[in-house]
Order: sequence, then C-alpha cells, then structure tokens
Amino acid sequence: MSRRELLLALERGQGGRAYFVADDGTRTFREFLTALARTQGVALPGRSVPSAVVVPLAAAIEGAWRLLGVRRAPPMTRFAASMMSHSVTVKSDRARAELGHAPVIGVEEGLEQLSAAR
Repeated sequence: MSRRELLLALERGQGGRAYFVADDGTRTFREFLTALARTQGVALPGRSVPSAVVVPLAAAIEGAWRLLGVRRAPPMTRFAASMMSHSVTVKSDRARAELGHAPVIGVEEGLEQLSAAR
C-alpha cells in the first residue's frame, strides 16, 4: 500500500473495515509471475510441480533450515508453496467506492516500464 492509499484510508475510511487495494483486471499468479519474469529477460518453464509434492518438500526445507541453524530465509516455505498453489480473488470494490482508489498505472504499463528499465 502506498502513501496515497494510506492517506485515502485515513481521510475517507471507516474504522474496523478492511480495504483491499488491487490492480484492475483478473489474472492468475502464474500469468503475473511469467509476465514479470519476462520483463527481466527470464523465461519461466511452462510446467508446474504439484502442490502435493511442493508443500511437504517446503516443510522439509524449513525443518532442515531450523535443524542446521541457518539464519537466512529458506528458498521455499510452506506459506509460499501454499500461496502459489491456491486461487485467491481480491476484490477492491470497497476501496474504490469508499476511498476513491484507482490504480495510478495499469499492470501492462508497469510491466512495460520494468522492461524498459532493464
């Protein structure tokens, strides 16, 4: 959330209400990550590992990190594996209606800017 959205929430928001700020349109996490990686010249593979394999593997990695006393974050966590293997829809209708939120730039334009900055 940017400073702009925080100010909108302070000025117009109602206490105890949740406001989700999201981009326009609908896209899967995979579609977004693929487009984001492409801005940096990286092509992601087209295949995925099933969550039934990744989640237990992430748990094992977390356990190994704890056992070995590694201080940095593990390369995969159960939370990340779970988030990437489930579909979530975030609706920003309330933020638009009550706060007047609107994206400053669109996803495509932002991705183009990232690509040009490379």
